[in-house]
Amino acid sequence: MAPAALSECLKAFFGLILGSENSLPEFEQMQVPSLRSEACIQLARSLAQAYEVIYKGIMDPKNGYPDPRSLARHPPDQIRTILGI
Repeated sequence: MAPAALSECLKAFFGLILGSENSLPEFEQMQVPSLRSEACIQLARSLAQAYEVIYKGIMDPKNGYPDPRSLARHPPDQIRTILGI
């Protein structure tokens, strides 16, 4: 993926995870609190795993990104902290 396109995708990703609690209003429609909570936890884990795959791909020298740290500024553990997992 071109660095500019990747940068835009990561910007959208961070907008989602750093957004307000109402970023995903669909979760508020779930009537059972325990199911809503479990869905949020599973979503956070999936987002963290997906980010880690992307991060490793960016950092891998074989993929040829000229300045990988400028694209992926946050390591996966920081994303997990932001997501509360």
